[in-house]
Amino acid sequence: MTTLFHVAVIAAVNLWLVLRYPVEAYRTLRSKRGLPNIALPDHMAERLLWRRLIDHNPQFPVWADKLRGKEFVQSRVPDISVPETLWVEADPDAAAARGTDPDTVIKANHGCDMNFFPKGDEDAATCAAMYRDWLAVDYSAVRKEWCYRDIPRRIFAERRIKAGRLIDVNVRCADGKALLTSIIQNNKTDAMRYSYYLPDGREFGFFGKDATGKLALHKMGPIEDVLGRPALYARIIDAAERISRGIDYGRFDFMTDGTEVYGGEITLYPSAGYVPPIPPGVPNHNLITAGGWDLRKSWFVSTPAPGWRGLYARAMRHLLDRRAERRSRDQRPASTRP
Repeated sequence: MTTLFHVAVIAAVNLWLVLRYPVEAYRTLRSKRGLPNIALPDHMAERLLWRRLIDHNPQFPVWADKLRGKEFVQSRVPDISVPETLWVEADPDAAAARGTDPDTVIKANHGCDMNFFPKGDEDAATCAAMYRDWLAVDYSAVRKEWCYRDIPRRIFAERRIKAGRLIDVNVRCADGKALLTSIIQNNKTDAMRYSYYLPDGREFGFFGKDATGKLALHKMGPIEDVLGRPALYARIIDAAERISRGIDYGRFDFMTDGTEVYGGEITLYPSAGYVPPIPPGVPNHNLITAGGWDLRKSWFVSTPAPGWRGLYARAMRHLLDRRAERRSRDQRPASTRP
């Protein structure tokens, strides 16, 4: 089949996706600052939307499940601690009957922002109502985060990590290669600080709004000042790369108290898959898209399928091969190009 035929297949699928999902297509248009090509994605916003709509890897519900995900992390990096699971319940009333303990964190396993740090004197009926609300949340219906549909919903308690200060270190990896790291101090508080670092520890900062509402570059400083012990950072990078082998792309979350490293969650749709517009030329996304996330390793492209899906996957593969060849050619020194 000719390249022209493959281009026509991609164009037809892209038109169908834009018409079928106009709201998501519009969000992607705003992020990319141009017409989206969801069917052959390149920009980070296009890729995350394509993953939500098309790339339904049957392992995604396992990795995104906070309970099964912990087991997967432990199987890949047994030398890294994970918070101990104390109990698991499917029924909100049964979970409430477990009571509350200030030495625990209570969570739901099928999404984000469902964490409860009890004081130990909470009313059981109030807890049951909160757990019931959590279990009713369906993230597969929110911005099409497909994989949450197939996660068996549970309430569970973890032993709380006792530390004066925990720092979040989130590593973006592509099949065993760390690409980009975000480090967050005082996460989800008014004192939160945030910056991006390269795997070798160099910082290039985070573009976000300042006190006046304007976009500005924020930095936290050298990695040794932020984490206290540079060896911790190298240990986290190594653990993330080991966990990510065989996974085309994901964000692998860790916490550290400055001494110990704790494995966290595997995030497949960072920020619910929405990429906010950033100034042109900011390198964050290029480090991931051109630097390592190879869509040819995705489940959809690499797994044979019948019918139109197989035709579409083959068209993607052909055009992704051509894209990779162009990038490789463009990256060569001018003196070695044909």
